[in-house]
This record gives sequence, structure tokens and C-alpha cells, in this order.
Amino acid sequence: ILSDIREAYSGEIFWATHVNLESDPLPDFVDEFDGLYISVDSPIGHADETTFNTIQSGFTDVIDSQIYEAYRAHQLPITVAIAYPSVAAASSGCALTGPSCYNDGVFRQETIAEHVVDLEEQAVIYNAILPILASREWITGISIRGYEPTAMIQDGTSSIAGKPAFDVIQYWFTNLKP
Repeated sequence: ILSDIREAYSGEIFWATHVNLESDPLPDFVDEFDGLYISVDSPIGHADETTFNTIQSGFTDVIDSQIYEAYRAHQLPITVAIAYPSVAAASSGCALTGPSCYNDGVFRQETIAEHVVDLEEQAVIYNAILPILASREWITGISIRGYEPTAMIQDGTSSIAGKPAFDVIQYWFTNLKP
């Protein structure tokens, strides 16, 4: 089927996968793709202690132990997609949804409605993890998931529209351009 797609489409084709508590297994045929798009919503901090340093440490562990392993094994370009919510304990990532850590990588209002909105924590998370992503030359792209440009709502969702995290993202993306 991939060869049929390539006949009609000349662009790059990435395999999308997910990392939360563990990495989703990659199929044997993943090397036929042009790259990997990896959505990350792993716990990267502790609910009782969320600091810039603990977030950086937790995210470094995820990047170097789970995502780098996919790169090392397949040598494909990696785009990392992130979407942490703007709630207290947001660095808990998918653990906010329960112990099974089941989430699709984006935090919608119905998923995090019981959590207290904390716009600053979302900004701290992005400010902590973007330099880590920028420092890994094997990461070729960064995607911010859940952005809702039509609604500037100060809620706990992953959207950065109208929130302090928007300014953090804007700063990093402006300074990451080649």
C-alpha cells in the first residue's frame, strides 16, 4: 500500500507513534517510511514537586531512553510532538488520566476538567523541554499538538492559544529557525 501512496504522493511519509509510560512498538516495515512522528505525553515530573529541573530531568530520561532508541534502531528523521496541558501537576503527563496512562497525546477539557488550571506550569514545561529537543541533532522536527487558534480560552487544555506557553513556544521557534 505504501508504494501505491508513493506513486500518487511525492512528499515525505512518516510513521506516527506514541510514547507515554512506554514506547508503542514499531512495526517491522517502519524502515520503509521517511521518518517517525513521535507524540510524547509521558510523565516528566512529580505532582508534589514540579520544578524546571525535575521537568528537564524527567524529559531527558524520556528522550534519551525511549525516543533515542527508536532513532538508534532505525536511523530515521524524528519529529517529536508534545502537548502538555495547562493544569497543576501537568508534568505528570498521561498519568493525569489515570494509572493506565491512556491518552492520545492531547489533553482536552473533558480529560482534565477536574484539575486546577495552572497556565504557568504549562509555560515552565515548554521552557524546560524545548532546549532539550533543540540540543539533540538527531531530532529533526518539533510539533506542538492541540493548538486551537480560534479560541483563546484560559482553560486547562493542551492548547497554547492566548496562554503564557504561547510566548515560550514563539521564542523557541523563532530562535530555532536555521
